Amino acid sequence: MKGGVVLALALAAVGCGSSGGATHGGGGQGSTTAGGAQGGASAGAAGSGGTSSGAGGGVAGVGGAFSGLHAVQGTNGRAGKIVDKNGNVLVLHGADESGTENYCTTWGPPPIVISPQGGPSPLTQDSLDAMKSWGLNTVRIPLNEDCWLGINGVDPSVGGASYQAPILAAVNLITQTNGMYAILDLHWSAPGTTLPKGQGAMPDLDHTVTFWQQVAAAYKDNGSVIFDLFNEPVMASGTNDAQFACWKNGSSTANGGDCPMVNFAVAGMQQLLTAVRGAGAQNLVMLGGVGYASQLGLWPTYVPADTLSPPNIAASWHVYDDQGGCTADGPTTVATLCGTSGLGGEAVLNAGYPIVVGETGTYSCSASVGQAWWPLFLSWADAQGIGFVAWSWSDGNSPQLLANTTTFDPGGIGPTYQQYLRCIAGKTVTPATSCTFVPNTGCE
Repeated sequence: MKGGVVLALALAAVGCGSSGGATHGGGGQGSTTAGGAQGGASAGAAGSGGTSSGAGGGVAGVGGAFSGLHAVQGTNGRAGKIVDKNGNVLVLHGADESGTENYCTTWGPPPIVISPQGGPSPLTQDSLDAMKSWGLNTVRIPLNEDCWLGINGVDPSVGGASYQAPILAAVNLITQTNGMYAILDLHWSAPGTTLPKGQGAMPDLDHTVTFWQQVAAAYKDNGSVIFDLFNEPVMASGTNDAQFACWKNGSSTANGGDCPMVNFAVAGMQQLLTAVRGAGAQNLVMLGGVGYASQLGLWPTYVPADTLSPPNIAASWHVYDDQGGCTADGPTTVATLCGTSGLGGEAVLNAGYPIVVGETGTYSCSASVGQAWWPLFLSWADAQGIGFVAWSWSDGNSPQLLANTTTFDPGGIGPTYQQYLRCIAGKTVTPATSCTFVPNTGCE
């Protein structure tokens, strides 16, 4: 990797603390205040709520207690929150990397190429420094199950251990060296002997359970790592109830059980969550809804049972401008986000679970509408305490955040994102009183 950074760090044990503050920056970079003030990119800032030590590895604590990111259930119709290892409320602001999902099928050998569609850009310290300068604290890394498992003809030089090792180095660079948070996302998958060269419809029973057993075992001692079990579940037919039943329960045969609309055996979210916990991992788990992870209305009804109490689960939500209604009108936008006839976010908030927007950006609506809609959506999410991760930290995989991957200047939708993050830094965000609360932070 650039700069000679290849890490094999021993994780040090740390204990849990508690605090009432809210952290909006990454570990060691954001600010913590009792009133939940928005953090920026300044190093080590702390307010009256106490200092946040951020990620710091988030490994197993004294007596084996898990010390990492936790979901805290909301009560009385209030949204859940994510807290860091010290008990500080954390709002994730991040970027999606791009390239690790097709690394072993298209690119290689190491170092891992992050943005092959544009200019190749290894995940380096320079890249993370640029992210932190924008005020980002989270990196989402898309994975390919066949690359990880080294199956279906994947060359050993780029698959199996040769794929896993640079992923581990990247995660250590993010979480250990930079005190940020890493989301590992199963992005590409395929059943049987098919090599994934694109996004699958659903997790496959053939490989996905084994994939998550191995990934969970590898990262169970790093509480700064979040598992996003499947990028964008999508089915071609069926009511929302039918699709969510398949989403949760899976099937043992093609077109069987609760998944008659899927032509391969599906690993349901319950089975995947059970596999993660069975591997000894207590990490925060994200579960994307149906409809390319955009539909959350029935998510609380079908959410899998967690063996942890309280459950360490958050909803993963993908919201782009077209899904937001292609309008910059505030009330119309939030009605689309919240209502059961829209994306259904209110159901998850009312059920008390946290939400993390795993992907967001603009590319489908007209440029002027998208550029006006996106800051409104980001302000709404901040007011709700919802973290978000923008696609993508590349200069060629649309929508792109960068003009180039050498100096990491903003390009594409990047200037809008960077401007919003700089505007919101240091502001005290007025908490939403309801899902349909239209924010007024001055950064819309």
